[in-house]
Amino acid sequence: RQAAEEDQRREQARFEEKQRRQAAEEDKQRREQEKFEAQAQRRKQAELEHQRKKAELEHRRKQAEEERRARQEEEERQRRLRDEKEAEKRKFQEEQEERRRLLRSHNHALQVAKKQAKRAAAKAVHVQEVATKADLKTKAKSRPDLKTIEAELERKMQELQELQKLLAMRLREERRNQEEQKGARMEEAEDTEVGTAEPDPRPHLHVALVGHERAGKSVLYGAILHATDRWDKRELARHKKELQPDETDVRRCGGVGMDKARLTLLDVPGTAQCRAEAGRALAEADVAVLVVSALGREFDKAFSDGAGSLREHAALAKGLGARSIVVAVNKMSEVQWSQSRFLEIRTELMVFMRSLGFCEDKIAFVPVDGMSGELSASKASWHTHGGLLDCLAAVSHPGTTDSFEPVRALLLEVRREKTGVLCAEGRVECGRVAPGEELTLAPGDTSCTVQAISCGGQSVSFAAAGEAVQLQLQGVSDVADVPQGSVLSSLDHPVRARTRFTAILDVLELPQRLPFLTAGFKAVVHLHAVIVECELEKVSEVIDPSTGRAEQKPRLVRSKQRATVVLSLSKAVPVEEHSDERGRMGLLALCTDGQTVAIGRVVKV
Repeated sequence: RQAAEEDQRREQARFEEKQRRQAAEEDKQRREQEKFEAQAQRRKQAELEHQRKKAELEHRRKQAEEERRARQEEEERQRRLRDEKEAEKRKFQEEQEERRRLLRSHNHALQVAKKQAKRAAAKAVHVQEVATKADLKTKAKSRPDLKTIEAELERKMQELQELQKLLAMRLREERRNQEEQKGARMEEAEDTEVGTAEPDPRPHLHVALVGHERAGKSVLYGAILHATDRWDKRELARHKKELQPDETDVRRCGGVGMDKARLTLLDVPGTAQCRAEAGRALAEADVAVLVVSALGREFDKAFSDGAGSLREHAALAKGLGARSIVVAVNKMSEVQWSQSRFLEIRTELMVFMRSLGFCEDKIAFVPVDGMSGELSASKASWHTHGGLLDCLAAVSHPGTTDSFEPVRALLLEVRREKTGVLCAEGRVECGRVAPGEELTLAPGDTSCTVQAISCGGQSVSFAAAGEAVQLQLQGVSDVADVPQGSVLSSLDHPVRARTRFTAILDVLELPQRLPFLTAGFKAVVHLHAVIVECELEKVSEVIDPSTGRAEQKPRLVRSKQRATVVLSLSKAVPVEEHSDERGRMGLLALCTDGQTVAIGRVVKV
């Protein structure tokens, strides 16, 4: 029994030893397998890194090749320009040399004729002296020779006179040809560089990019210019590199072409300190692109601020005459183009836009991503209403181009050129402006004449409503006589500067510190492109929109009410009764402490 137990223990020990060896073998195989997999993974990572580096090198090579090709094309263009200039210079020198050669030949012929005449005259004198010394017979015999010499001299003098006439005629023809060639070259240069032509038939839209801080307006501005081929990749990269978070200037770029329209883009700063610049930009905008961030923390912070740029820019856009508003929900790539986030922002903003008075068919929402340049919403398969450029192209034509309407041109900037000409930049709100037309300038009621009109750097024969124009004015002595917001109008239907008028105001949501408006309330009014202090002089009537009940001569005006008031201004401003045909001369927005409290229109001046 002890031997059997011993055999059993030894068998058990051998079995356990075998199990340990098998476990060790399996552990060894497992470690080798892990080692093999790790090596395979490292090889795969190395291969991927190699492919990435290879792709990066290929991308850099292609980029360098594109830059080299662009440099070569630019150098080739510069070389062609230099060759053309050299050829033109050589041609001009050859013409000058030919003229000098012709003049030398004419001078030589004249000198030869003069010498021949002198020799003939000397010969005649000599013959006459010989005749006087000879006897009568010799004189009698020499008389026919003297007459012959006199006739020859007379013939030579006539030939000399004819030669002089011919030379003078050729010189006059040469001078005339030079003047004609010079005039032709000048006309050709003017046609090439400036060119007076018919205006572009496509409608011209002013588009203002507005919105809260850090919404990505400037990046979207560059993306639009790149998508419309106004900028190339290098200009776009330089623009992104030079962006500053605290910029206060409005960027402007005209001549942005699309298939159905022409655009002038305005990039408006989103800081609260730049509300005045935003008001002036929206005073000339046909379309306001309200840029909002898709990120929750940024949008919620901007929308919850009652006096923030998001609400302020939207209110100013409605009050100052923007025909449509496009809400561009930016930074969609950072929320993975989420449909739910887009619909959430759309729902919140739609209610706010309706409260401002925007019609639903004038509001468009579109997802975009300015940093990646995605404006067509192709990555948002759930969005079926087109991209940002499609929304801008679908906007109706601003204003009326009827030439029988009186002229209304809003002047935004005036300067005097080095040549002494007074140049005014602005926008035609109504009617048509043509060179040579005499208009009235307000304020001041000064008559002036439009010498020339240019749109986008090109001279045109006329400018219709909606066009951004540069006008050369005659009859205005000083730039200080034409402040920002001046208006050019027809002589028979002029716009006058007023300090007092009656307006209908739609009161917005008032802040808690200002529960109501009363007579004597002082504020700042945005009246088209002019910002001026005003006082609420009188409240004639208040209508409650919820009940429709009108109250005559009320003491108070509360939020969401419509009031007929009399406003007095601190200085005279060009203004007229508002109508859709006359542009935005009668639109206004009332602001206090950096917040818009009412928007409205002028009904009586």
